[in-house]
Amino acid sequence: MYINTVESLPDTTITFTNGKKIVVLEKEEEMVEAIIQFYRTVKILGFRNDVEERS
Repeated sequence: MYINTVESLPDTTITFTNGKKIVVLEKEEEMVEAIIQFYRTVKILGFRNDVEERS
């Protein structure tokens, strides 16, 4: 199961590729950062620890 979208509706809602949705307490920006950190930890989707993010 993969994350499809993270939206503020106004509650932060995560939609998975299988259509399941969950609402979380964290803000959308916090969730995106946590997801990026996770992807870096498991070294998938091209996220590298040695490259800074561009703003």
